[in-house]
Amino acid sequence: MDQIGSILREARMAQGISFERIEEDTMIKKRYLQAMEDEEWSKLPGRVYAKGFLRSYAHYLKVNEQAIMDLFEVEVRPETSISNTVSIREIPTEPRHKIELNNRPKKNLIMILSVLSILLLLGVQWACRVYWGPSTASEPTQEAQGSTTAPEAIQEPAAEPETVPEQEVVTAPKNTIDVMVLAQEEACWIRIEDSGTKIYEGLLKPGEKVEFTNLKKMYITAGNAGAIQVTINGQTLEPLGDFGRVAKKTFTVENDVLIDLS
Repeated sequence: MDQIGSILREARMAQGISFERIEEDTMIKKRYLQAMEDEEWSKLPGRVYAKGFLRSYAHYLKVNEQAIMDLFEVEVRPETSISNTVSIREIPTEPRHKIELNNRPKKNLIMILSVLSILLLLGVQWACRVYWGPSTASEPTQEAQGSTTAPEAIQEPAAEPETVPEQEVVTAPKNTIDVMVLAQEEACWIRIEDSGTKIYEGLLKPGEKVEFTNLKKMYITAGNAGAIQVTINGQTLEPLGDFGRVAKKTFTVENDVLIDLS
């Protein structure tokens, strides 16, 4: 009858496979593969591991696994030198000294501490009464001194101050332009002129704004008219045009009235 080792060795050599490749594919160390082919079962870590390695090795070599396992049970008895246990080396530890604590309070000590606490509390209360309590000696009254109080002087009611009528503040009508241009969701190129003189030209990015005051006649050109918000003298105007459209507007103010000259 063929032995387990010879069956495994012949199957491996027939396929031309090295121990190194089998170790890499099956994760079984080379020395265990060699031990199974040499039937040196004592070199395996234990009977349970031996059976697991043997089944995996037979499966890898495409050998009848069940036949190999049956042959193992016949050839390798439990009483063989395969170890079924793992020895653990005990590390000696230093003996711990048991420290017993007497947690029972001393009855006499508790009574003494209680009496001292009561005496201390009484002493503090007495000191508070003596040094910080209300004075028992009252000041001599005016009757004991025999003094008389002078009659209070009769005060005449004070004359009410004359009220000065408030004068209405008359402000002159505004005839100039205070303008603020804000870029909202998109960027916009703008050009602003005052009475034919350029005072600003540039690209406003979203969130950026420019402000100018005391313009007499404002001319504004917007390359992306729907992207800006124009506020003149505190009044927010309707969009100058649509997104992606060029808009040109001319404004002036007369007697606080905004006039669109476009």
